[in-house]
Amino acid sequence: MKYKQSLKFLQSKNYNFKEAKFGNGFALPKLAEVKKLIDAGSPFTLVGMPGVGATTFLRFLAMTDLAYFVFVDLYELTSPDKSGLFKLLLGKLSGDVAGKSDQQVLDLCHRELAKLAQRYPKVVIIFNRFQQLKRDFDPQFFANLRCLRNADRENIVIIATANRTLAEISPEALGGFNLSIFARNVYLQPYPEEDLIRTEPYYREGSKLNKDDLEKVCRFSGGHHVLFQLLLKSGRLGKPLDDPFIKLQVKQLYEYLSFTQRKTVLKIALGKKIDKVDDYLLDVGLVKKTGKDFQLFTPLLTEYLQTCLPVKLPAKEAKLFALLKKNLGMLVGKEEIFHLLWPASEDFDLGSDWALNSLVYRMKKNPAFKSSGYIVESCKKLGYTLYKD
Repeated sequence: MKYKQSLKFLQSKNYNFKEAKFGNGFALPKLAEVKKLIDAGSPFTLVGMPGVGATTFLRFLAMTDLAYFVFVDLYELTSPDKSGLFKLLLGKLSGDVAGKSDQQVLDLCHRELAKLAQRYPKVVIIFNRFQQLKRDFDPQFFANLRCLRNADRENIVIIATANRTLAEISPEALGGFNLSIFARNVYLQPYPEEDLIRTEPYYREGSKLNKDDLEKVCRFSGGHHVLFQLLLKSGRLGKPLDDPFIKLQVKQLYEYLSFTQRKTVLKIALGKKIDKVDDYLLDVGLVKKTGKDFQLFTPLLTEYLQTCLPVKLPAKEAKLFALLKKNLGMLVGKEEIFHLLWPASEDFDLGSDWALNSLVYRMKKNPAFKSSGYIVESCKKLGYTLYKD
């Protein structure tokens, strides 16, 4: 697919997104997929994991001449709500929102969109970070969005972004006629290396990275755009998870998953056999299938799950595990363990080799410990050592 950057739209709508500088080779397969939907007049939701780069892609899209774009970013709202969304949209269309009721705002949006649809073959409204309004999702809200599109159903397309499909986030609100608005989903997977390299000059701080370091950044990021930017700025490419911002981003990627998805991802990180993976994990590219096996999209997530994820154990087992982990790979003597677990002020007399051996046995059999990838070895009559498998 070939296309041109549309400087006319850039100047007339005062957009100044640096993504326009990425050039005509950026995100070509995804642009081709989106172009077909725009040409067909099909609204859709762009679905991707948090921080994967949906904003980057949509800003780049808005700078092309595939349509007349109206870019509405919910970050511009001081308090995201559905009333504010339509006022923000009207501000993008005409700039005049003062003193207008909610119904007047909706009517004026409809009128302005109808005018644009008469002037341009396609008009695309982009609602970026749309899921921030999920608490306000209800049938009337989506009915109002449907009314906007009814200004010209063939020429007006609405694109929303979310970390999950809108039908999953709010199935009740999308029932009935509203289902047709965002029935189609387009999944944005992590970017290929060539796309990351195109963006590198515009996110790098300081001197240019050498080839080896840039390859590390691309590999560690796994194509995830926020991770890529953080890695470019980090001075810890030897141990990226020592950077608190990188570690936090990886942690958030794990925590936004459902309980079942977390279990699957953890099993993959620990090298356990997996027969089937949730389609969502494959669709957003968080999990990749390689032959008959599965792997996580970035080695950083694998490392985080192997080394940083808390192991949930009963109180005494948890204390023992924390002590052994603090001294990972080193022998921890029985006397130190006894004083921690059975202090004299409590029940020191209960401490015995039998009690300690029983505690270690229970810890080793605990499913949370077994899935953590750690191994406890006993040094007869001396103590215990914790290793990472």
